[in-house]
Amino acid sequence: MRVERLNRVWRVAAALACVSGIGVPAPVQAQFESGPSLLQLLPVTSTLEVGGEVQGELTASDYVSGGHRLKAYRLEGTRGSPVTIDLVSEDFDAYLHLIGPDGTEIATDDDSGGACHARISTFLPADGSYLIVAASLSESTGSFTLSTGTQQRPPASGECGAGAYEDDVLAHLASIEPQGSIGPGQEIQSSLGDGDPEMTDGSFVEAYRLVGAPGRTVFIDLVSRVFDTLLFAVMPDGARYVSDDDGGGACNSRLQLTLEAEPHLLVVNSLAANATGSFTLRVSDTAAPEETGPCPGLGTS
Repeated sequence: MRVERLNRVWRVAAALACVSGIGVPAPVQAQFESGPSLLQLLPVTSTLEVGGEVQGELTASDYVSGGHRLKAYRLEGTRGSPVTIDLVSEDFDAYLHLIGPDGTEIATDDDSGGACHARISTFLPADGSYLIVAASLSESTGSFTLSTGTQQRPPASGECGAGAYEDDVLAHLASIEPQGSIGPGQEIQSSLGDGDPEMTDGSFVEAYRLVGAPGRTVFIDLVSRVFDTLLFAVMPDGARYVSDDDGGGACNSRLQLTLEAEPHLLVVNSLAANATGSFTLRVSDTAAPEETGPCPGLGTS
């Protein structure tokens, strides 16, 4: 009942946002762009100290928002202290939120820990109690390790491609018909919306073949001003994929790949289940400066 009650709170907040004309924020972020995060309503599972670690599990009874399971932990922090938070799971694609003592979201992350693991590294802006939210990028369940420290560990090696969640994602990505091809020095401007294929969480996708000379290393950027982007690249063997959320800066995605003889499959996606709007997909030989500015909310144009 508590799960249903909190989910109703999120739905009511989203409805009020629509009525007032300010737009609905990305459900996985569950916040308004300039206000407290609704994630602070989550019950706290336990308290962590910097340098601590906990073994946890996302289950069918955990809270869900926008198709993403959530579990919250408290962290007591001191202003100016460095902290690195790692969420590692072999069962689901991990995602992290860090909420400050004032209730605003400080940072989010998808894959900075390597493979499908999440990592946030920052300096705490104030004394007080922080909220760490461990999440999955779908309604997947499974075990995880959540740890905090003052120094970064080496990122995990490898690619997303093992486990039931990744198998489901691969199968779904492989079923998407490419709309065309893109290669080095080219860009595509398009938009996500009604009529596009959907992922299992209801988010829209468009797919394109990545072509070019084998052995050539390229940078793929997915940029949108109206939604938080998520970019997938499926390896030519169809058995592995890599993904990125915010590697391009300001909630835009960036992947670096070495081309193979057969085309990769690039899949444009959004982090929010119901995001729509325009985007630019670009392939370059060199890395462009990262985008700057705030994360957009839920795109609607």
